[in-house]
Amino acid sequence: MTRGSERLMSLQEFNRLLNTAYKFLGVTCSPDVASYIFNSVDTDGDEYITYIEYFKVIELYVCKGGKVVAPLRTTQLTGR
Repeated sequence: MTRGSERLMSLQEFNRLLNTAYKFLGVTCSPDVASYIFNSVDTDGDEYITYIEYFKVIELYVCKGGKVVAPLRTTQLTGR
């Protein structure tokens, strides 16, 4: 993380994290979708998200009621 000591993550780092952290599940995230998700939680618009905002991503787009609710097509989730 370029601003890791401040616990901040850029969009580029966020995209890399999404595509690395969930790789074992076969989940990929296109740059457009990553940008959409990132911007939806970057509440102050400073082009960085905090770890708290990152965990909001997990809550909103991964764990909501046990269903993935991100605006993704099946092919974007499975890579097929």
